Amino acid sequence: MYARVIPIQCRPGLLTDFLSVYRSAVMPPLVQEPGFNGTLVLSDPEVHTSFIVTLWNSTTALARSELKSRKAVAAMLLPFLTAHPQPEHYEVLVRAGQHIGGLFARMITLPVPGEQLDPARAIYEQEYLPVLRQQPGFHGVMWLANRSHGSGRGLSFWTSKEQMQAADRENEIFPRVLSRLAKYFSAPTERGYYAVSVQI
Repeated sequence: MYARVIPIQCRPGLLTDFLSVYRSAVMPPLVQEPGFNGTLVLSDPEVHTSFIVTLWNSTTALARSELKSRKAVAAMLLPFLTAHPQPEHYEVLVRAGQHIGGLFARMITLPVPGEQLDPARAIYEQEYLPVLRQQPGFHGVMWLANRSHGSGRGLSFWTSKEQMQAADRENEIFPRVLSRLAKYFSAPTERGYYAVSVQI
């Protein structure tokens, strides 16, 4: 599976309008695209930031949908944005949990060079994914990676904001994971907490 991630910076006060237009005008034709496998919109109204994540069954489907995606953003969403967004393309390296989705999401950058991805993923899946599945409020996780760029994003999904942030406290699951995987990172990681505003 493959993903397109579009980072969005909304104009102050227009996030609600942006989400409304996405649901009513952008999403209906999107779900009819061949190879479409789901969409999520993550948003943080405090900093006017969102991420549109769409999932595709193949690189062919991802590439075929690219032009329509760019046209939809330009025609319907750009008036709500501070700048024209630049889409990112990833392989879905890990997708696990009860299901993908929830009310809240944690996103972290994963700057892992392509040659380090497979050993890093093995440690994550073998040592930490079983523990993560047992965390209160945990719904699911995705690890997105671009091997050629050495970049990636990790998303985890939670029932509540409190449960999501609890997993980030000292000596809890995520600090342990990051400490264990730090030798594979080419740069410091960055994280954010978001509401799941749209999911299908």
